[in-house]
Amino acid sequence: MLTIRVRKVAQYIDNNIQQKIRNSDFAKLAGMHGGAINRLFKEQTGQTPLEYQKLQRIEKVCVLLQFSDKSIEQIADETGFYDRFHLSRVFKSARGIGPAEYRNIIT
Repeated sequence: MLTIRVRKVAQYIDNNIQQKIRNSDFAKLAGMHGGAINRLFKEQTGQTPLEYQKLQRIEKVCVLLQFSDKSIEQIADETGFYDRFHLSRVFKSARGIGPAEYRNIIT
């Protein structure tokens, strides 16, 4: 069961997927020190807030690649990546293939 603090951070991440959020932002949101919220979040979810944020972004990218005609540049911007190259590097690290290849496979 997630504590209110962890749920609050997770919900904020989910609702602000495109924003650049730092550890200090998570800490302030939870009313805790940065290290403390990282430990608590990881204890309860198995990931740090930044890891959770990255995975949520990748999930959103997958949905957009499958169900929209948006360019990879547009998707990168909408999901908080610096540019298409940053998105491609992170996506390939997480999924084993690049976003363009992923789109070709699922469509």
